Order: sequence, then C-alpha cells, then structure tokens
Amino acid sequence: MNMTRFLRLSVALLLSLTAGLAGSRAEAQFDNPLGGINLSGAKSQGPKIEMKLVPAQAAAGEIVTAVISIQLDKESYVYSQNPNVGAETKIKLTQIVGLDPVDKKFLPDHKPKTVIEPLFNNAKLEKFYGGVTWSQKFRATGKQAPKLAGTLTFQVCDASSCNPFEKPILMTAQLGASKKETPSLEMLLQQKKANSPFASKAPKESAAGTLAPLQGEVLESTTVRHHREIGDKDDPIEFDIKLIDTTGPDASKKTAAIVITAKIDGDWHVFAQTQDPAMFGLPTVIKLEDSSGLTAIDPGFLPTEKPEIVKSADQKVVQDVFHHQVTWQQRFEYNPDEFSGSVQGSIRYQLCEARTCLRPITVEFTLGESKALGTHEEDVQLASVPIEEASSLGSQGLIPFLLTGIAFGYLALLTPCVFPMIPITVSFFLKQAEKEHHNAVGMALVYCLGIVGTFTVIGLLVSTFMGASGMNQVANNP
Repeated sequence: MNMTRFLRLSVALLLSLTAGLAGSRAEAQFDNPLGGINLSGAKSQGPKIEMKLVPAQAAAGEIVTAVISIQLDKESYVYSQNPNVGAETKIKLTQIVGLDPVDKKFLPDHKPKTVIEPLFNNAKLEKFYGGVTWSQKFRATGKQAPKLAGTLTFQVCDASSCNPFEKPILMTAQLGASKKETPSLEMLLQQKKANSPFASKAPKESAAGTLAPLQGEVLESTTVRHHREIGDKDDPIEFDIKLIDTTGPDASKKTAAIVITAKIDGDWHVFAQTQDPAMFGLPTVIKLEDSSGLTAIDPGFLPTEKPEIVKSADQKVVQDVFHHQVTWQQRFEYNPDEFSGSVQGSIRYQLCEARTCLRPITVEFTLGESKALGTHEEDVQLASVPIEEASSLGSQGLIPFLLTGIAFGYLALLTPCVFPMIPITVSFFLKQAEKEHHNAVGMALVYCLGIVGTFTVIGLLVSTFMGASGMNQVANNP
C-alpha cells in the first residue's frame, strides 16, 4: 500500500512540476488545469477563485482589505505560503497603487493542517483542505484609486493528483470622498477666535509630522559642509542653519525657531528622521545642547514636507528619503533675560545614491558665536570617534606614530587568521635551509622585506593618486 501511494505521489508531483515548468506560467485556464494528472481516472472539479478589495469605495486614510479566496471540494487541498517541497502557494504583488501596506503579507483565515510525509524525507507539509481565504490590510492614500496587480500561483491536490495553476491578480476599488467631520460648538468657537484680527498668527502644522515654513528676522546663521579625508572631497550636502525671531504681535511671548536647510547635490539622498535602521539606512538625528532661557515648543525638529517613500522591487525594503533639498524646523519660547543668543548642536546623517552609501557623519554647529564648529577641519565628529582622539596621535610626531603601528602589527599576530600560520612558516624555512643548505634567518629576512616592500610601494602609489585614505574609500565603495 505504501509503495503504491509513493509511486502515485512521485509520478503526480514529477509530472505536475514538469508541466508547470513547460507552460503553466503562460496563461492558466481553470476549466482545464495545466499539467494535471489524475491517476484514479475521476474528473476533479476546478477551484473557484474570488479576488476583491473591501470596501469597494475607499477614502483617504480608510482601511482596505485585499481578499483572495480559493474554494475546493472537501477532499482537495492547497498548500500554505510557507516553503515546502516546491508546491507552496505564492502571492506576488507587482503593482500597488493608492495603497500603503498595513500588514506585511497575506494571512490565511484559519490554520492549515500539518502533515508529516515520510515519502518526502519526513517533510512537514501545510495543507488547507476545502480551500482557504487570504487577506492583507492596506491604507488608502487618497491620491489615486486603489489598485493591486500581480500573480497567484498554487497547486490543487487530492489523493491521486496535483494540478498547478497561475491566476493574474487584478483588484480595484473606487476612490471615495474624504469624510468631513461635523464641527462641534467648541471647534466653532476656536475657529472664530483664530480668525479674530487680534489673534496672533502662529504657524500651523501642515500635516502629521511636518511643520509649515516659518518666517521671521534672522538673528544668527552659519553654513556647514563636511570635508571627508577619505577621497579628499567635500560631502555632497550643505547645511544652512539659521536662528530666526518668530515673535508675533503679542510681544509678551517671545518665540524663536532654528531652521536647518540641507541642500543635496546630484542624485544623492539623505534619510528622514523616521527611517527604520533595519531597512538599510540610518535616520538623520538632530540634537541641541541645553541652552538657558530656551524652552522647546515642538517635540523635535520637523520637516516642512513629508519624505519620499522608496520601495525595493520585492516591496521588502522601505526607505524614507529626501532628494535635492529638505528643511527641518523647531520652535522655542525664550526669555530675553536668560537666553544668551548662543545655540550649539549636531547633525548626524548618512548619504546614499543608487548603488553607494557613504559612512555616517556627525557635524557640529554653533549659532551666536564668532567661531562656529562644523567647518572642514574642526566641525566633524566621525561616527563614535571624538575629534580630539582622532587628531591627537598624529600631532605627537612620526616616531610615536611608527612605534604605535609596529605595536599593533605585533598584536595582529595573535589573530586567528595569522597565529596558526606562524609554526607553518617557521618550519617551511627550516626545511628549506636543511635541504638546500641556505641560511634560514636570511631566507626569512628576504621574505619579510619582500612583503614590507610590496605593501610600501602599493601604499605610496595609492596615496599619490587617491589621497592618504584612498584605499579605505575603495574598500567602502567598491
């Protein structure tokens, strides 16, 4: 009995996979399953497929659910999306319009039945008998009518056959009008008060996480552009930092704002503060040191516009980026008797383009002093290395620098890649000296000088044509 079942399953799986590779991905017809082999001779009923977006009309911000349903008879089943012997169900979306994913993937409406199949090396196969409904939630953006397109690939099996199918996915919905909230009495009173000619015109937040551009008298300003030692070039980004007075008609309440405008060259981009570090990009971080007399109004620096959402081809990597120019702002209340007019802070950022990312850099700046941090040699705090530590070694002279290099070279002998090779190298020279009557010490000295000379020549050539840190630039940006 087991041998007969094994032969049936093996032949069915082999023929179905062969048929699927030969042509099942062209255009599947559900009334004539591609590659289906029925060993029992009984005619199996084809699956019933339903795909739709719920609701059929969605306004901006509403949740839209994509539903894919496969209905089968009780004896038939489809596999889950988890990888198994190559017959797993695959739902691939190639086009997402007017929707932002809420769920990471399509989820089934019930758990599959797990079967351990000894005929396939005890593989755990997850099967949905009688069919299954998958769903994934999205949020309507309100910019375009919701639309999903892609491909559904699956196999329908029973006790004697497996039939591969491929169905195009095309689900659409209408774009509904945004729902207008009926204003309450309190909202009407606040609106009337805001429209009063005696009310101070405070800037309004234009959208969630953004702040409308601020206007005011410029009190202090500075410009920061970092110069990288690696490659001996300026960063393709420049920061224009200003402290402006935004005090309104009510002079009893003094307000100010720090405005940071980043101008980005070419096709480079910088990441937003909302960027997820797990998505292969570090978020921009703006920090201010405590300043007496300044009280923050906003929780942090807010951009004047939302970042651009960039997704990879498989939709798995999502990045929040800014191209060309971005402005961050933060508002403060200040006490003229306590505030000195000086503000210090730092900006950590990472620059990337299509295939290259530069290492993260932290630049410091000062507003309100004659000498600002953040200019070429004095502004940069690289990653986690303080400026003083980075420059102290080089200022001690050539001899301490060489001695430090030699010491670290000896320490490198203790690494797992080098230490096991020491006895092998020593024994090689001893054997060669015994065989050819050469001086083992002399051979070892020639060997060492050859290595030192080779890397010295390579280092001089690279430094001459690419700068002192050119090799690091090549290693970090192949």
